[in-house]
Amino acid sequence: MPARSDRPHERRRRGGFALVELMVTSLVLMTGCVALVLSTSSTSLATYKAAQSTVAQNSLAWVEESLADVEYADLLSWNGVALDRGDHTARIAAQLVAPGLIGLEVTVADDRTGALLCRIATLRSGGA
Repeated sequence: MPARSDRPHERRRRGGFALVELMVTSLVLMTGCVALVLSTSSTSLATYKAAQSTVAQNSLAWVEESLADVEYADLLSWNGVALDRGDHTARIAAQLVAPGLIGLEVTVADDRTGALLCRIATLRSGGA
């Protein structure tokens, strides 16, 4: 009959993982999962913000190109005009700064939140 070992350290080795080891492993795995979820959600938010900014910049460029074709004498009639561009609105402010000089400001705001997405101001000279 083979001799049985009754030494405590040999019995412990056969017992498998200790509870503390399992708790540490679970904590490491949970931390990794939380980090993965947070990075995914922050990436999604950054992608949404970049897309929103690109759309707003495109709208701003479109309004600028439209105003470039307007005669100087007609620019003041654009004051207060709001152009609906889907999920945001471009608003135009035009004012006479000095004789022969009109200031134009175009702002693009989110329709849902009212947040200002982008703005540009420029001066146009003409007429005497």
